[in-house]
Amino acid sequence: MKIDRLIGILSVLLQEERVTAPELAEKFEVSRRTINRDVEALCKAGIPISTSQGIGGGINVKAVFDASMKFHLMEEFGPDSFTVQRDGTLLFEHEYTDKDNLITWMLICKDRVTVLEPESIRDELFHIANNIVEKYGGNEHGKTKE
Repeated sequence: MKIDRLIGILSVLLQEERVTAPELAEKFEVSRRTINRDVEALCKAGIPISTSQGIGGGINVKAVFDASMKFHLMEEFGPDSFTVQRDGTLLFEHEYTDKDNLITWMLICKDRVTVLEPESIRDELFHIANNIVEKYGGNEHGKTKE
């Protein structure tokens, strides 16, 4: 249950001088992304938690989402996580420390997201998409090559 995990996270933070998101994720058997959301929720509730990013900081991602992703973004990152643009798309900026989780999250969003920055993430997504096309091939009717 989320409230139990939030209380548990607070308890660990009060007992430990320093703890990492991966350590908390392992302890509570959830993903690092869930821990990051939980810490953000605790901060929004007025609990002063100081965080610092890993060596060299995190990955600042800038992406444009279809309007259909509005409620997903609100649920995951809060209502202030994006700006509605004139064309109705959603401009999203967020910092990540885990590149693999970022890539996975972008792939889950399918074609409803366009990554603007960083270029290295765009390149990796392009490479993954090309590998999928090569693996599954297909013609205009969606049948795989034989």
